[in-house]
Amino acid sequence: MRIFYDEPGTGDPGTGDPGTGTPGTGEPGTGTPGTGEVKLPDGAFMAANFREALPEDIRGHAALAKIENLESLGRSFVNAQQMIGKDPSRLVEIPTDDKPEELRAVLTKLGAPADASGYTLTPTEGAPEWLGVDQEMSKGFLEHAAKEGLLPSQTQGTYAWFTGVMAGAAKTAETKSLAEADTNIRQLEAEFGGAFDQKIAIANHAIDKFGGEELRKVLNDAGLGANPVVLKAFIGAGALLTEDNAGDGGGSSSFGNRLSPDEARSKGKVLLEQASRSKDMAERRRLNEEAQVFFAMAAPGSVPSTL
Repeated sequence: MRIFYDEPGTGDPGTGDPGTGTPGTGEPGTGTPGTGEVKLPDGAFMAANFREALPEDIRGHAALAKIENLESLGRSFVNAQQMIGKDPSRLVEIPTDDKPEELRAVLTKLGAPADASGYTLTPTEGAPEWLGVDQEMSKGFLEHAAKEGLLPSQTQGTYAWFTGVMAGAAKTAETKSLAEADTNIRQLEAEFGGAFDQKIAIANHAIDKFGGEELRKVLNDAGLGANPVVLKAFIGAGALLTEDNAGDGGGSSSFGNRLSPDEARSKGKVLLEQASRSKDMAERRRLNEEAQVFFAMAAPGSVPSTL
């Protein structure tokens, strides 16, 4: 941009009244503009850079280093005028990377609390108990937030996101656990057949003897309440307890001796082996007949046996 610069004149301004005539109404001329040189007033000169039009003592000032033209100079001036009267405590200076104390000062002006007591968390529905607002995990999170200079809104947003994710994960895990438990129960029902209820009763008897409700809660919380391996272990332990009780009292236990299909099948195979080794034909016939009874018990839909 090129501008004219001139020293102000020293003469008195004219005192005549402005003319009152009516402006002319003629059409503007249509001739070609002249190509001659522009004649400047006495004392004026053409500046190649706006700085040349400034007084010499401010041309090289650092404040003008980033001003590229007259427009940016004007905008800079307007912005500076708008800042006049602003509360200095609300103005911040962008800190440098190597001065963390300056960054902390900026964050404090923006509203970052000095310590964890400056935050208030809103609970997330369905969040795990260990992520409650009064739990140690959440308290540790607030201490970390204060150390890093997080704003209250950022802290609440981060907490809500994380607890929401964990609540969703807990719900998914619960759904999966219930589905696995249902599958395990169906598997055990198919394996034990008509003896299922009795087997579960024996397992519960063992759990009551070895730990009661506390042990049962631990097993259920760990998702092991319907685990086939665990249940069979307690069934075995319960069977030993009932045998001891029967031996002490001289009679059978209150659970009876109901066989599952697999147990009945195994019993039938043992009887067949005994029959094959017997040299007494009557004995062999009796053993074979008993074996067939046990094989019938093992067949789907057969009536379970109580010996």
